[in-house]
Amino acid sequence: MKVFKSLKEVNQYVGQIVVQEIVKIGEETRKAIRMEIQSRFYGRPGYNPTAKETDYYERTFSLLDSIVCSPVKISGNSYSVSIYSDPDKMTPAFGKPGYWSQHQSIVDDSPFNESLMETIEYGNPSKIYGWSPFLIFGGIKERWTEDQVLLNHFKQAFIKRGFTVV
Repeated sequence: MKVFKSLKEVNQYVGQIVVQEIVKIGEETRKAIRMEIQSRFYGRPGYNPTAKETDYYERTFSLLDSIVCSPVKISGNSYSVSIYSDPDKMTPAFGKPGYWSQHQSIVDDSPFNESLMETIEYGNPSKIYGWSPFLIFGGIKERWTEDQVLLNHFKQAFIKRGFTVV
């Protein structure tokens, strides 16, 4: 068992554990969001989740690659990471002849990369190509809160390091 000489040493040690574990849980959350997009958005009727392209759209998978986890932010005793869609990782481009453009409006070719994830999350009311909300980020947050995923992750991390957690 580790012996500490001061409260400052305890706080530093606990802070190091929190940073290490929040990086791990951030990466696990990023992977979970990518899997949800893959199965629920790419896997919806009319799409083939394992195919590289459909009849009208060449799949780039840059939407999946756009899901990133920020570095750990520390503010006092608060530690956080943000998992989000980085629109700069999705490059709008005209499609090849016979294909839709990527990350651009099919109506006026305006870039769509900055609002694509929001549109997936909250729905697309378009009469041309609409869909209901997928609530990918919100759904994972809700399920993980109900299942106490974060609490249990950190509890196990501290137990593994010799702490008694009640």
